[in-house]
Amino acid sequence: MVVEKKGRRLTLLVAGAVSSAVAITAVFAQFESNHANAPTSKRYLPEYTASGDLILPKDFNE
Repeated sequence: MVVEKKGRRLTLLVAGAVSSAVAITAVFAQFESNHANAPTSKRYLPEYTASGDLILPKDFNE
């Protein structure tokens, strides 16, 4: 009887751990797929003068 309770408890523990891992994986996969399609903003690539100084973008405001 004691062995049967331990086996059942272990089975429930393993089943709970597996189902939790599957749920966490599903949530993470959904989160990543939503952010993979997010629009990216256009960014300014740095430009330098011949002497090596950084050229600021035309729309830069001080």
